[in-house]
Amino acid sequence: AGGEPTWWDGFTVRRSCIHDLASCGVSMDSAYRLRRAIEAGDEIYASVDVVIEDNIIRDIAKDGAIIKEVDGAVIQHNQVSGTGRVSTSNGLWYYDSVRSVIRRNAGFDCFAPMGNDGGPFRIDNACQDCEIVENYSHDNEGPGFMLFGRWETGRGCAARDNVSYNDNGVDPTRKSYATDKGGWGSFTVIGPASDMDVKDNVFVAGPDTKRVLAHHDWGDSPVEVRYSGNRFHGGGDVDIGPEVIRAARFGEGSVFENVRDLPRGLTASAAPGGPRRQSTGPP
Repeated sequence: AGGEPTWWDGFTVRRSCIHDLASCGVSMDSAYRLRRAIEAGDEIYASVDVVIEDNIIRDIAKDGAIIKEVDGAVIQHNQVSGTGRVSTSNGLWYYDSVRSVIRRNAGFDCFAPMGNDGGPFRIDNACQDCEIVENYSHDNEGPGFMLFGRWETGRGCAARDNVSYNDNGVDPTRKSYATDKGGWGSFTVIGPASDMDVKDNVFVAGPDTKRVLAHHDWGDSPVEVRYSGNRFHGGGDVDIGPEVIRAARFGEGSVFENVRDLPRGLTASAAPGGPRRQSTGPP
């Protein structure tokens, strides 16, 4: 009241089945934008003790759970599917949040009718120090995992120990199929992201996968993304986006198996059964 800042201190959605909705499954927002406050050097008023866990979220017209303006939130042990039927949407994601995690969830059959997004797990806009950890993503029209960055504010986020199979699909027999998929991959970093860490993930191309790794320009291109211990299995028919090499720093244990047209400085391993080589240093 009276224009004073307010926020949630304790908000939980647990052991629910949320399905067949014409909007979003779970939506949390605030008029006190973290991005504006961070950029202005003002105090932030994030909601705290927010937990979304042990839910089934399916067949949703837009987002499964879009959680904004939170600090230390946890989204875990959920199953999300069938999202994004009518608009650009994602399964489970944070927007303008800090120190929050998406952990041990499963996501599949998320749609991208407008050609953008369409994945189960995303950290977006001005998020800082947020993580996508130990999730399983498969058979989505969009990327299995996405990290977004903004200048000065969207930074310091991570994706680690996740598994993606047959994401970034291009199957034209699906009703929501959109043709504009060129800038997206099974894992995609979007906008001027900096200080991002991508570690110990496995990305496996399936029969519908077009690209396993991409950096996507949105307001500007990614600035600094560190990759280490990741395995990209291409099956011989997929590639990585040509813009990746400008911001990526590939460290120890980066493996590209049967990925075609790699940029200069990266090496693909041989076909199954042949000798395996690793790209272990920066290009």
